[in-house]
Amino acid sequence: DFYAAFDCYMRGRYEEYITLMGKYMKRYCAENGFFDYEWSQLNIFNVIDFINADDPKGDYKELLSGLLKIVKKLSPGSALEKQLETNLGYASRNVYREEDLLEILKVDSAWALASLQLARFYCNKDKGEGVWGKAIACYEEASGSKVVPIDYNDYFCLGYCYNAAQQTQQAIVAYEKCLAIEPNHPAANSNIGSCYEQLGEYRKALKSYEKSIEADQSDAFPYRCKFCLLSKMGENKTALAFAEANPKYFKTKHFQQAIDEMKRGKRRG
Repeated sequence: DFYAAFDCYMRGRYEEYITLMGKYMKRYCAENGFFDYEWSQLNIFNVIDFINADDPKGDYKELLSGLLKIVKKLSPGSALEKQLETNLGYASRNVYREEDLLEILKVDSAWALASLQLARFYCNKDKGEGVWGKAIACYEEASGSKVVPIDYNDYFCLGYCYNAAQQTQQAIVAYEKCLAIEPNHPAANSNIGSCYEQLGEYRKALKSYEKSIEADQSDAFPYRCKFCLLSKMGENKTALAFAEANPKYFKTKHFQQAIDEMKRGKRRG
């Protein structure tokens, strides 16, 4: 039934997909008694999430609603039911609600998709150290699952949260996971450079800034970071040559003053 349903899904025959999934889910629930997280992620969310939540035809909402009706009959009050309700709400509001995600985890604390969505919610909330800690805990909980859809941006956000919480070494580990998936992520390279700089590992920091510059020449941040670090290291001649070779990134009053001082030999690292 699943493969037949999946074939209908791939062909855009969504009503048939819902009908066949209903048969498949009824049999699965009868055999297992409930819908566990791994089954739900692999058989439902990994499939329908390929459709953009903002699709103009409303197919995503239609699929969520159809699956939700099935689950309400087969397993009322389950984590899967609450997850479908949460995703349907997000498709309408474009924002997750903390209370909905916590309710899913109350039913099943190992429901990794809710942990990941809650981590993203806390990260986007950006309200201080207490929230960073919550985001970190949820990201780490989610990353322990074999089937959670965690991507390089999630590892980047985890690194950002660790750094905001002043856990620099852990931030580096998270950024490295991001870069292992997306080696040319410019912000991750810049941020890991900042972490190395905080730890006094200046050569590693310079290398990270240079990787960021190679990946994206439109962002002034890594150029300015490299310039300031070279100055901090006392390598003013190199810093000055770098700034003069890349003048468009150093047009602010602050950097022009710094460059002028270097030229007059007044600035020290």
